[in-house]
Amino acid sequence: MAQAEGMLFGEIAVRENLISKNQVTQCLEIQEKLRSFGVVPKRIGEVLIEKRFTDESGVTKVLEIQKHRQETFSIPGYEIMEMIGKGGMGGQVYKARQVSLDRVVALKVLPPRYAKDRTFRERFISEARAVARLNHENIIAGIDVGEVNGYCYFVMEFVEGETVAEEIERTGPFEEKRALRITHQITAALSHANRHNLVHRDVKPQNVLLAQNDVAKLCDLGLAKMTEAAGEDSQETERRGIPIGTPHYISPEQARGELDVDIRSDIYSLGATLYHMLTGETPFVGSSPMVLMTKHLTEEPEAPSRRNQKVSRQASDLTLRMMAKERESRPQSPDELGQELEQTMAGRRAAPSSRRGRATSSRHAASSPPVARKRERPDAGLQQFIDPEAQARRERARRVRARRIHVAKSSESISLFVAVGMIVVLVILYLGSMFGDGIQIAPGPSDEDNKAAQEIVKHAASLRSEQRLDEAKMEYERVIRDYPQTKWAEMARDHLSRLR
Repeated sequence: MAQAEGMLFGEIAVRENLISKNQVTQCLEIQEKLRSFGVVPKRIGEVLIEKRFTDESGVTKVLEIQKHRQETFSIPGYEIMEMIGKGGMGGQVYKARQVSLDRVVALKVLPPRYAKDRTFRERFISEARAVARLNHENIIAGIDVGEVNGYCYFVMEFVEGETVAEEIERTGPFEEKRALRITHQITAALSHANRHNLVHRDVKPQNVLLAQNDVAKLCDLGLAKMTEAAGEDSQETERRGIPIGTPHYISPEQARGELDVDIRSDIYSLGATLYHMLTGETPFVGSSPMVLMTKHLTEEPEAPSRRNQKVSRQASDLTLRMMAKERESRPQSPDELGQELEQTMAGRRAAPSSRRGRATSSRHAASSPPVARKRERPDAGLQQFIDPEAQARRERARRVRARRIHVAKSSESISLFVAVGMIVVLVILYLGSMFGDGIQIAPGPSDEDNKAAQEIVKHAASLRSEQRLDEAKMEYERVIRDYPQTKWAEMARDHLSRLR
């Protein structure tokens, strides 16, 4: 809570031009270093005065503004206890008490500056509606939603625990059975969502909370969409060609910007999440979101069992099958995936469904040694009666067949190499058209666009210095989306890739 107050204090002080963002960063780093030594640090105002970055009058002014803001920001029926994190779309998540029922809840708030943006507002409301449709033990429950004084708010079940991503960062890879159990629970959550015609579209370790007794909870449905079967138009605010999801875990169809994604896309992202739990590493690494998405489209991930020798062959194969490039090669539903997970946890190889046919079989042909039928050999005592000429003819025929197989395999390898090269070229051209309008020469940005983009990048940098990383990401994405031709858009892409 003290850290959150320090960040808020710094934000106000910078906006009032009392101190610089670098000075705020220095003070926050001092506080964090003291905490790491087990020392309770001084309040940020005191540190600022000691460093002579400001005086008592400046600190008093910021405290008055901060107090006024806290009085202005209040949700009727709820008492704010402390800020516990940042949500998607610039939202802040608070621990609060619901007065009427005297219970602790999680309160996600979208500040006015984001609530005014139609895209942010629609996604925020979409998340509330999506959660309201679901009632499952492995999905964060929604309680209330509303708007007051320009703030949109969403009240949810409060879970005491940390995310899978936080635990991986703290302790490294999960033990295999535990990773599979967590995956099985999220699979059950996806099964429930699928029955309500809902696709999450952003399954990742950061969106899986671990409560007491290792109960996994799927959260953050801000990118969820209704499928066509639900009879609702969930595509009004989306445009074909715009990828939706998190690059480290995004499915190939989402990376291509397809609109007709289904539950199998969530199965892919869950597979990437399982991969991260088993190995402690993401399936792919890249210098930018575009590089990561290209790898999801064109490259096969290294087997988890090769990155972590403690991972069994069964778990490794299932993870790769979940991450198959073609949807038809993955488990076709959460229920089917649940059965395969149960078989894997029991130590049995999960047999691919016959519905996926050759697509799945060919995927694992390289990793599974061929089983040759044992040929009957003649009795050794009869060898002396075999015709030597017939035996020589059979040996020549065997050599001819071997040469033909070798030539066929060489041709197949060349064809495969050419095909892969063509796919890579097509993907590059496709992504070029997706993110940069192909190779068309577009008019340069206006001075107003450059100035607006520059201001947003500066604001994002200020947010980064205050450790408000999710909000900074949103600002960078805004520059990339609204001012793609400016030099600031390229700078935003670079900063955004570092934040990923």
